[in-house]
Amino acid sequence: MQYYYAILEKIPMAPVLVVGSENGVASISMKVKQRDIDNCLTLFELKSGLSPLYDEGSLIDAIEQLKQYFAGERTNLDFKLDFSSSTVFRRKVYRELMKVKAGQTISYGKLAEAAGNPKASRAVGSAMAENPLPLVIPCHRVLKSDGSLGGYSSGLDMKRKLLRLEGVNI
Repeated sequence: MQYYYAILEKIPMAPVLVVGSENGVASISMKVKQRDIDNCLTLFELKSGLSPLYDEGSLIDAIEQLKQYFAGERTNLDFKLDFSSSTVFRRKVYRELMKVKAGQTISYGKLAEAAGNPKASRAVGSAMAENPLPLVIPCHRVLKSDGSLGGYSSGLDMKRKLLRLEGVNI
Protein backbone atom coordinates (compact mmCIF):
# COMPACT_ATOMS: atom_id res chain seq x y z
CA MET A 1 0.00 0.00 0.00
CA GLN A 2 1.23 3.49 -0.81
CA TYR A 3 0.77 6.49 1.47
CA TYR A 4 0.65 10.08 0.25
CA TYR A 5 0.97 13.44 1.93
CA ALA A 6 -0.11 17.00 1.36
CA ILE A 7 0.43 20.26 3.23
CA LEU A 8 -2.27 22.85 3.86
CA GLU A 9 -0.40 26.11 4.21
CA LYS A 10 -3.00 28.83 3.72
CA ILE A 11 -5.16 28.24 6.77
CA PRO A 12 -5.71 30.69 9.63
CA MET A 13 -3.92 28.86 12.46
CA ALA A 14 -0.84 27.08 11.13
CA PRO A 15 0.22 24.68 8.37
CA VAL A 16 -1.26 21.17 8.54
CA LEU A 17 0.33 17.97 7.22
CA VAL A 18 -2.09 15.26 6.02
CA VAL A 19 -0.98 11.65 5.32
CA GLY A 20 -3.23 8.94 3.90
CA SER A 21 -3.78 6.12 1.42
CA GLU A 22 -6.67 4.60 -0.47
CA ASN A 23 -7.82 3.24 2.91
CA GLY A 24 -8.25 6.76 4.29
CA VAL A 25 -6.42 9.50 6.16
CA ALA A 26 -3.96 8.01 8.66
CA SER A 27 -2.34 11.11 10.16
CA ILE A 28 -2.91 14.82 10.58
CA SER A 29 -0.16 16.95 12.11
CA MET A 30 -1.01 20.51 13.04
CA LYS A 31 1.21 23.53 13.60
CA VAL A 32 4.00 22.13 11.45
CA LYS A 33 6.79 24.31 10.17
CA GLN A 34 8.77 23.39 7.09
CA ARG A 35 11.52 21.79 9.18
CA ASP A 36 8.92 19.76 11.10
CA ILE A 37 7.48 18.19 7.97
CA ASP A 38 10.49 15.92 7.45
CA ASN A 39 10.35 14.91 11.13
CA CYS A 40 6.62 14.11 10.90
CA LEU A 41 7.13 12.08 7.74
CA THR A 42 10.08 10.22 9.28
CA LEU A 43 8.02 9.42 12.38
CA PHE A 44 5.16 8.16 10.19
CA GLU A 45 7.63 6.00 8.27
CA LEU A 46 9.07 4.56 11.49
CA LYS A 47 5.58 3.68 12.79
CA SER A 48 4.18 2.30 9.54
CA GLY A 49 7.28 1.08 7.71
CA LEU A 50 6.09 3.01 4.64
CA SER A 51 7.39 6.23 3.13
CA PRO A 52 4.68 8.65 1.94
CA LEU A 53 4.98 10.42 -1.42
CA TYR A 54 3.82 13.98 -2.02
CA ASP A 55 0.48 13.87 -3.88
CA GLU A 56 -2.18 16.41 -3.01
CA GLY A 57 -4.61 14.87 -5.52
CA SER A 58 -4.83 11.60 -3.60
CA LEU A 59 -6.04 13.49 -0.52
CA ILE A 60 -8.29 16.06 -2.19
CA ASP A 61 -11.48 15.20 -0.24
CA ALA A 62 -9.70 15.52 3.12
CA ILE A 63 -7.93 18.71 2.05
CA GLU A 64 -11.16 20.38 0.91
CA GLN A 65 -12.99 19.41 4.11
CA LEU A 66 -10.13 20.70 6.28
CA LYS A 67 -10.10 24.00 4.40
CA GLN A 68 -13.87 24.31 4.97
CA TYR A 69 -13.42 23.47 8.66
CA PHE A 70 -10.80 26.17 9.19
CA ALA A 71 -12.94 28.67 7.24
CA GLY A 72 -15.80 27.98 9.68
CA GLU A 73 -17.94 26.49 6.89
CA ARG A 74 -18.02 22.99 8.37
CA THR A 75 -18.01 21.60 11.91
CA ASN A 76 -17.53 17.86 11.28
CA LEU A 77 -15.09 16.04 9.05
CA ASP A 78 -16.30 12.86 7.39
CA PHE A 79 -13.59 11.62 5.05
CA LYS A 80 -12.37 8.01 5.19
CA LEU A 81 -10.04 7.17 8.07
CA ASP A 82 -7.23 4.64 8.45
CA PHE A 83 -7.07 3.45 12.09
CA SER A 84 -4.59 0.65 11.37
CA SER A 85 -1.92 2.06 13.71
CA SER A 86 -4.25 2.24 16.76
CA THR A 87 -4.89 -0.38 19.44
CA VAL A 88 -8.38 -1.81 20.00
CA PHE A 89 -8.88 0.28 23.18
CA ARG A 90 -7.77 3.46 21.44
CA ARG A 91 -10.13 2.78 18.53
CA LYS A 92 -13.00 2.53 21.03
CA VAL A 93 -11.94 5.80 22.67
CA TYR A 94 -11.56 7.53 19.30
CA ARG A 95 -14.96 6.31 18.07
CA GLU A 96 -16.63 7.53 21.27
CA LEU A 97 -14.91 10.90 21.03
CA MET A 98 -16.04 11.29 17.42
CA LYS A 99 -19.62 11.30 18.79
CA VAL A 100 -18.90 14.54 20.69
CA LYS A 101 -20.21 17.26 18.40
CA ALA A 102 -18.68 20.67 17.73
CA GLY A 103 -19.50 23.06 20.55
CA GLN A 104 -19.58 20.25 23.13
CA THR A 105 -16.86 18.95 25.45
CA ILE A 106 -16.31 15.80 27.52
CA SER A 107 -13.99 14.93 30.40
CA TYR A 108 -11.26 12.29 30.25
CA GLY A 109 -13.17 10.25 32.85
CA LYS A 110 -16.51 10.41 31.00
CA LEU A 111 -14.76 9.42 27.79
CA ALA A 112 -13.15 6.41 29.52
CA GLU A 113 -16.59 5.44 30.82
CA ALA A 114 -18.14 5.77 27.34
CA ALA A 115 -15.36 3.55 25.92
CA GLY A 116 -16.25 0.83 28.44
CA ASN A 117 -13.51 1.29 31.04
CA PRO A 118 -14.41 3.95 33.65
CA LYS A 119 -11.07 3.61 35.45
CA ALA A 120 -8.99 4.29 32.34
CA SER A 121 -8.94 8.10 32.32
CA ARG A 122 -5.12 8.11 32.26
CA ALA A 123 -5.13 5.71 29.31
CA VAL A 124 -7.60 8.04 27.60
CA GLY A 125 -5.18 10.92 28.23
CA SER A 126 -2.41 8.88 26.64
CA ALA A 127 -4.64 8.10 23.64
CA MET A 128 -5.35 11.82 23.26
CA ALA A 129 -1.64 12.68 23.44
CA GLU A 130 -0.92 10.23 20.61
CA ASN A 131 -4.05 10.91 18.57
CA PRO A 132 -3.00 10.50 14.93
CA LEU A 133 -6.03 12.41 13.62
CA PRO A 134 -6.67 15.59 15.59
CA LEU A 135 -9.73 17.54 14.39
CA VAL A 136 -11.34 14.34 13.05
CA ILE A 137 -10.88 12.68 16.42
CA PRO A 138 -11.51 15.96 18.24
CA CYS A 139 -9.21 15.61 21.25
CA HIS A 140 -9.40 19.39 21.69
CA ARG A 141 -12.95 18.75 23.02
CA VAL A 142 -11.62 16.69 25.97
CA LEU A 143 -11.25 18.62 29.23
CA LYS A 144 -10.23 17.79 32.76
CA SER A 145 -13.04 16.90 35.17
CA ASP A 146 -12.85 20.40 36.71
CA GLY A 147 -13.51 21.98 33.29
CA SER A 148 -9.95 23.21 32.75
CA LEU A 149 -8.16 22.57 29.46
CA GLY A 150 -5.80 19.76 30.42
CA GLY A 151 -3.17 19.18 27.75
CA TYR A 152 -2.96 19.33 23.97
CA SER A 153 -0.18 18.13 21.68
CA SER A 154 -0.31 21.31 19.56
CA GLY A 155 -0.33 23.54 22.65
CA LEU A 156 -3.05 24.99 24.84
CA ASP A 157 -3.31 28.13 22.72
CA MET A 158 -4.26 25.97 19.71
CA LYS A 159 -6.76 24.03 21.86
CA ARG A 160 -8.42 27.31 22.92
CA LYS A 161 -8.53 28.53 19.29
CA LEU A 162 -10.15 25.31 18.09
CA LEU A 163 -12.73 25.37 20.88
CA ARG A 164 -13.53 29.02 20.14
CA LEU A 165 -13.84 28.22 16.42
CA GLU A 166 -16.54 25.74 17.44
CA GLY A 167 -18.29 28.17 19.76
CA VAL A 168 -16.91 27.02 23.14
CA ASN A 169 -15.69 29.92 25.27
CA ILE A 170 -13.01 28.77 27.66
